[in-house]
Amino acid sequence: TTTTQVSPLETWRLENFTTNASVPSLGGNGADPDGDGIPNLAEFYFALKPVAPDASAANFPAAFMDGDGPHVRFTRTQASWPAVLVCEFSTDLATWNSGTFGLDYDHFAVTPNGDGTETVTFRLLPDESARFVRLRVTTSE
Repeated sequence: TTTTQVSPLETWRLENFTTNASVPSLGGNGADPDGDGIPNLAEFYFALKPVAPDASAANFPAAFMDGDGPHVRFTRTQASWPAVLVCEFSTDLATWNSGTFGLDYDHFAVTPNGDGTETVTFRLLPDESARFVRLRVTTSE
């Protein structure tokens, strides 16, 4: 017999949408059934609720400064596979390139919160030109 592995994303869909999990307009990655402007894939990744508008942006990426430069911090679902976060950089807001660890960012740290979520922090490395950064949630499938 063959066992099919169900991803954490599919488990989350079933928990939140039950029999409607496979309906694209409700359970699909790009759907926003609660109308809060956050697509389901991002709701899953950032450990939010897809069926009620989120009142707080506490889990979303936020930049902060400390003694060794600018950092980014956010909270995500601990078992977030197959959703992945891509850190992209641009000098003109038109062309975006995936960041490279050690060149664009470093000090990547993950701390479990004990509730099925984890806090992720990383440092943005300085560059000689003005740069913009964005974080995009996508799937590894």
